[in-house]
Amino acid sequence: MSNGDVVSWNLMIIGYLRRGELDKALELFRRMKNRNVITWNSIIVGFIQGGWPKEALDFFHEMQMVRDKMVRPDKITIASVLSACAYLGAIDHGKWVHGYLGRSGLECDVVIGMALVDMYGKCGCVEKAYETAVISVFALHGFCKEAFDLFEEMEMLGVKPNHVTFVGLLSACAHSGLVEKGRWCFDMMRCAYSIEP
Repeated sequence: MSNGDVVSWNLMIIGYLRRGELDKALELFRRMKNRNVITWNSIIVGFIQGGWPKEALDFFHEMQMVRDKMVRPDKITIASVLSACAYLGAIDHGKWVHGYLGRSGLECDVVIGMALVDMYGKCGCVEKAYETAVISVFALHGFCKEAFDLFEEMEMLGVKPNHVTFVGLLSACAHSGLVEKGRWCFDMMRCAYSIEP
């Protein structure tokens, strides 16, 4: 193509990243004159999946320097960067990204919420993970009793559990080998709370 647009450039970068050819993807990325959020997300996610999470964080910081309304981080960017922080155990970066999430006005959806839990949990900040979504952290570390105690407390306070809550509880059962408790939880999810698996 003599004059490729941003879509064709993005497709080429994604193709190289999927093949594990990070150097070629980076070369194209650097040659691009116009980048959009898809370009940045592709290079960040590709480098994380390629085993280069530190470089992915560098791209995120570079993205912050771009003064273009079309290149603002979105939910995919934030969840990916939190994943890189979790992989590296980079709690300071993770806290900064969490703070950025609040300042940016982006909604903290289920994907970002789980990424936050994962990052805080893997970085050893169990207290902060507790604030974010404690049942999932307990499940990750095999604290099944604590996870179900919190679930009972939620019920007593009238806080309605959602699918993230039940993923955490089922994960806790799986980690602890509690098959019957897992079946009970699965049935309760569907029958009592109308949450389809």
